[in-house]
Amino acid sequence: MSWFFYFTKAVFKTFFFLCTRLKVKGRENIPHTGPLMVVPNHITFAEPFLIGVLLERNMRFATIKGFFRYKPAKIIMQSLGGSRSTRALLIEKLSV
Repeated sequence: MSWFFYFTKAVFKTFFFLCTRLKVKGRENIPHTGPLMVVPNHITFAEPFLIGVLLERNMRFATIKGFFRYKPAKIIMQSLGGSRSTRALLIEKLSV
């Protein structure tokens, strides 16, 4: 991971903890190594950013191409491990 990954993660983590009453429950149930699939229930577009900064491990994201429409979001998503994908491709990958 690049320095930008760690910088972005620190900035977002600081922002979310200073500006919200965010609490993480059950973090101890997430394995530190090995495969892990996180499937959020997209209530907001902030979820990928939240998951990326709140989980204590490096992750890769398969995200819809809409996140890459705007340059700032694209840079941040790529720095947090996001890869561009279509909905059809995501459904195909998840239905294995």
